[in-house]
Amino acid sequence: MSQLKEAQAFGGGMNKDVSPVFQPENTYRDAMNIELTAAGEQLIVNQIKSALAIDKVTLNEDGYTVPYVNILGYTVAKAVSGSVETDGFVVYSYIFDSSSPNDSTQRIYFFEQTGASTSGSLILIAEGGGLGFTSDTSVDSFFTEEKGNKYVYFTDNLNVIRKISMDKSKWLIPPSSMPLISPAIDKGSLSITDFSVTGNGALLAGTYQFAFRFKNSNLNQVTKWSQFSQPIPIIPLTYASGTTVSFYGGTVGEQTGQSIKFKVPVGAGEVSGFYDLVQIAVIKNNDGSKVEQSVAYVFSETNTRSTTGNIDIQYEGDESED
Repeated sequence: MSQLKEAQAFGGGMNKDVSPVFQPENTYRDAMNIELTAAGEQLIVNQIKSALAIDKVTLNEDGYTVPYVNILGYTVAKAVSGSVETDGFVVYSYIFDSSSPNDSTQRIYFFEQTGASTSGSLILIAEGGGLGFTSDTSVDSFFTEEKGNKYVYFTDNLNVIRKISMDKSKWLIPPSSMPLISPAIDKGSLSITDFSVTGNGALLAGTYQFAFRFKNSNLNQVTKWSQFSQPIPIIPLTYASGTTVSFYGGTVGEQTGQSIKFKVPVGAGEVSGFYDLVQIAVIKNNDGSKVEQSVAYVFSETNTRSTTGNIDIQYEGDESED
């Protein structure tokens, strides 16, 4: 499904912020055109909380039952078991002991309707800290069918999109096994920063431009490319005090001992837990000809950031290209 790469950032309601590729036309967050009044929604939320309390979730070795539940979001959906379909709601919850914040868990349930819209039973889909929820996370999601298969897409606390199969036989999966569909952060308006030219390299004289994106090599998922940087000149003269533009010279393509250092910004949804590689695209103008921006060479570096910040990259000119 290559078009899934076009998902947009989430900043509000699903019906406004999701690309039409994801959100079926003329659908609301319940994705089935079912209009719910505010009172109806509250009845459902209350019933979900009651059912979760009855579930008696135990979070510590002493067996203390934690009845506090925050409903972070839900969406109308269908589940399937064999050839049998059932209606209900996918529910995102944060369950905790208000007196001991460390005693908490995160769960996704299917609230299976057994009668009226406010009666039903809960089936656990997934649980664990890997869901990335907090007590005040707001989860947006919607249900859709693709070639006869039923799925729910949702945003987690790191603002990326995940996918749940609504086939009951595939539930109770660890959060890390949920496919990461696309980053919600579009790098298209950003570019690499903090360039410097230094030694310990093998670049040919000329100019170089760089862009970046992140890649999950296990799921083969990538972000969008950033903008390309301005051309960075490499000259065949040794850098020393007093070297200025006035003294640039030498032949394009001449071997130098120079390299280029720069920083790649890493956002919350791009840390190493989601993307293990950062890919760098290089446009080389080191043969005296004009190189179109559609012609680039790509190499990969390990994403070393487990938290937000910058990755330091040094391009020496002898990297193995993808």
